[in-house]
Amino acid sequence: MTEAELIQQITREVLKQLRQGAGQGPSAPAPAGPKVLLLYTGGDQCLDEAVAVAGDLAAAGAQVRILCTPSARALLGSTRLERLASAGELMDEPTEAEIYGAVHWADVVAVPVLTQNTAAKCALGIRDTPATNLLAAALMMNRRVVVCPDSAVPSTANAPYRAMLEAHIDKLRTFGVETLPAAAIAQACLGQAKPAVREQPPVQAQAPAPAQASVQAAAPAPATPATSCTWPADTADAPLKLVTAGDVEKAVQNGVRQVVIARRAIVTPLARDLCRNHGVALVGPDGGETHAAG
Repeated sequence: MTEAELIQQITREVLKQLRQGAGQGPSAPAPAGPKVLLLYTGGDQCLDEAVAVAGDLAAAGAQVRILCTPSARALLGSTRLERLASAGELMDEPTEAEIYGAVHWADVVAVPVLTQNTAAKCALGIRDTPATNLLAAALMMNRRVVVCPDSAVPSTANAPYRAMLEAHIDKLRTFGVETLPAAAIAQACLGQAKPAVREQPPVQAQAPAPAQASVQAAAPAPATPATSCTWPADTADAPLKLVTAGDVEKAVQNGVRQVVIARRAIVTPLARDLCRNHGVALVGPDGGETHAAG
């Protein structure tokens, strides 16, 4: 064997060993946690807490994909977007097929920032943006959906307008959407928090007999604190009060059967349905019947 042939043989052997060793090196373990699809829309509330959701999920071993709407990208800014990119895969202008594929992949869909626009469209079944397409697909595929509604229902002195915004969130709850603070979304996605709404679907109207009796025998005076939930009494200068489905759900969970509200309170349609279903009476400050809009 010539020197050249020996060199060629040694070279081939070295290359062979390198190729064999390439697949034997240590590889990073694949995430074993849930598959979470995060949607960020263009709200301006709790942005740092919302971005932290992605990092908390990644740190806990979840597999994370992220879709940011154009308005969300503008509000989040480059620093927050970099934090999101380090936590998961950012979907850049996905097609409709890619959106459906991502929803099909996900175990849970979470919206740490939900805007008024997206909430209203989703509640009405409108699908004209990637965000509304994603949420519609998640609901149709019966995926678990968790949202933070802070940006969807901002503080306003216009009670009727706020009631309309609350009604959109109430409607989403009837679809099975869970509403949580941004700081609690990561734990919910990891299965460490109880669903906020699904425990008591509003379509189930099974009020126990004692509850019916308490409604029929409403006392003329305000109920005691142990069995009532009192809103501030109405005054000439006071703004209209608001009763939402969330208020009624909390009352039912605390065993409340009489809710004292202002005479001019606004009650969302879903809140009224829940009152009827669970045997909760809405009474005025004097313990008698009250007139409420909504």
